[in-house]
Amino acid sequence: MCLVLTTSKAYFSSVLQYLEQHGVSPEDALCMLKEDFSDLNNADVRVSLESYEKLLCLGESLLSDRLFGFHLGQDIRTADFGVLGYLVESCSTLEAALKVLLRFDSLVADIAVASVLHNEHYVEIRWTPKTQTNKHVILRNMTAWVAITRKIVRSDIAPSKMNLTVALSGHERSLLEQWFGCEVCTKQQYNALIFPTAFLYLSFDSKNPDLYSTLTNLSESQLTALASSHPYQDKLSHLLEQTPNLGEVSLDTYAIAFTLSPRTLQRRLQAEGTTFVRMLDKERKKRAQRLIVNTSLSELSNLLGFNDQSAFNKAFRRWFDQTPSTFKKSMDRC
Repeated sequence: MCLVLTTSKAYFSSVLQYLEQHGVSPEDALCMLKEDFSDLNNADVRVSLESYEKLLCLGESLLSDRLFGFHLGQDIRTADFGVLGYLVESCSTLEAALKVLLRFDSLVADIAVASVLHNEHYVEIRWTPKTQTNKHVILRNMTAWVAITRKIVRSDIAPSKMNLTVALSGHERSLLEQWFGCEVCTKQQYNALIFPTAFLYLSFDSKNPDLYSTLTNLSESQLTALASSHPYQDKLSHLLEQTPNLGEVSLDTYAIAFTLSPRTLQRRLQAEGTTFVRMLDKERKKRAQRLIVNTSLSELSNLLGFNDQSAFNKAFRRWFDQTPSTFKKSMDRC
């Protein structure tokens, strides 16, 4: 299935507005992209990830700013997130805001999968692009999340740590650490913000229960329209791909990431013609074929989440109609 990855008109247009503040007219910027943007006047238009990436790269070039995405994220405004921005503002706590952010993030930019892991001490928000993208896309998103939260709670709260998949120079990383107020680790396996669980209970002065209800209903309607071309199985597939050890996965874990009950997530997968078990089996098969050459069979069995070697051997024969050892020998000869 070919995914059409897009951003909202508001999120894309906010880049043009930022460039205009720095002396580049929107008309000139769009002309330099050499694409037809005549439909930007349409309120419902979505802009492709490719066009969004090109605009961010153009911004770096025009402003000679290697941290363009970071500076763009610092400048984020509620309106840049569209309806979601005002919905986040109307929440009562950061925990409530996080739930709607995870639920409706695709309305702003349907280009990644957002998920959350937490325990009694820390919360970790992961943001995993659905395809390889440039550093400015990642920097803007991760920075904007912190910037908008600081504006709402009116405090320069700092994460405990931030992971980035991108490579940065020592000077660039130092600038980020100064602003975020925490350690920034680059060239990591995934993008993540880690902060104390206590932050979840930070209260929002801008809370508005009536507005929250109205905007939640509107966001649900918008998400339904968008989800018709971006089913749950695509998002779950990306989450599975980003999980290092498949022994740690469960339907319950991913249901939390989608802010759904396990039963509801299973029903939605079934409506799309698949199940969690089937998707896990598919990821195991794909990973087994990729890793078997340079991985011992016992280690591979553990990485794929099998309780014992015999279960792994049985699944492998079902996938490839031969034993793992026979398959490995044939690959070694290639």
